[in-house]
Amino acid sequence: MAGNFQKKLKMAHLELTAVEPEGVDTGAILRIVYGLIGILAVIIIFVFGWMNLEFNKAEVAAIAHADYSDLREVRARGAQLLNNPEAIDLDAGTYRIDIDRAMDLMVYEAYDEHANRTYSDELPLLPQQ
Repeated sequence: MAGNFQKKLKMAHLELTAVEPEGVDTGAILRIVYGLIGILAVIIIFVFGWMNLEFNKAEVAAIAHADYSDLREVRARGAQLLNNPEAIDLDAGTYRIDIDRAMDLMVYEAYDEHANRTYSDELPLLPQQ
């Protein structure tokens, strides 16, 4: 009797849910879904990387063809300041000399024991006492 009651209860439950129990392997379905998600993620990463590479190529090409006259002028003025000697203040004895010459004079003076602490005869490093 109890077995018959359980059968009826099970049948009533099946009629209410309208779903028959099936032996579907959900693990295989999940592996397929996860695999597709992984493949899609790799494709997206590849596409974005390729787009970034193409953007960088286009940016470099645009910069190469752009006219940077102001930048050229600033660089030319900087090179002129570094490489061309000129008097800054004649009364104070201040001069601008090219950077290579200044470095050479600093090195020579550092190793020259007989120097009077001057860059050269014309340009004293410290006022003479």
